[in-house]
Amino acid sequence: MKKGILFSSSLIIVALCCSFLAPGKDPDIEEVRSLYKKFNDVSALRNAGEKLFFLDYSVKTVTKDSVIDGIKNTEIRMWVDNKKMEVQSNEMQVYQDEKNAFVVLPSRKLIMRNDPDRRENKVKINQINRVQDTLFALSKVVSSGLIKNTTLKRIVLEVNENGKRLLKISKLTFVIDTRSHEFKSLKLDYSGSENREGNRIMYVYYDFKTISMDCKDKILNNNFSPLFMKSENNLIDKYQGYTLVDNRVCANKIHSK
Repeated sequence: MKKGILFSSSLIIVALCCSFLAPGKDPDIEEVRSLYKKFNDVSALRNAGEKLFFLDYSVKTVTKDSVIDGIKNTEIRMWVDNKKMEVQSNEMQVYQDEKNAFVVLPSRKLIMRNDPDRRENKVKINQINRVQDTLFALSKVVSSGLIKNTTLKRIVLEVNENGKRLLKISKLTFVIDTRSHEFKSLKLDYSGSENREGNRIMYVYYDFKTISMDCKDKILNNNFSPLFMKSENNLIDKYQGYTLVDNRVCANKIHSK
């Protein structure tokens, strides 16, 4: 599966993996660990019977030049059940069932069609878990406490010098709701990390609006192909002017409508 597919489905998982602590008896650590289990294993969500997992969150990336260029904010909604996934954002959409995975990039008038290779997803999750374990060993809790007049708790982790050199992360701040037992926000402070444009990343902030392990407001299609294809090689009229990039093993060729 291509990186476009992995981006949306693993973005939140990467964020939460990078926010975790070294195992220990600290009650704050145990509390965060219990919440983290909900996000740690995509296969667990896919094996949750008929339940539909829903996540609505935003990601704000602040760089050294943000004051001039503006702060980038991405709104993301994700639905996952035991066989399918749909992701909606202001930059792209992802639709994956048992046979196909479609990535839509409206700004580029591009649709990518991929094989839903979950083996690659599994490799990606294993890589994330290794990063998580490394960060555990290189971090410590420097502050923890309730936010005044709320049910929210703020926990701050500091990464040691070895961790900063290895992972380019200096500090992590996350907020959890002690009443609903859900993550509310996460901030990753970076040390010397740069984005693709060579602009230094100062921090990334995740704001979790809705987390539901059993969403009742949506039913995912069993077959996403008719939403895009009117024949094997042709897009439906709605996508007139779009280019179809077929990355499937059985195709591996480009079609334009």
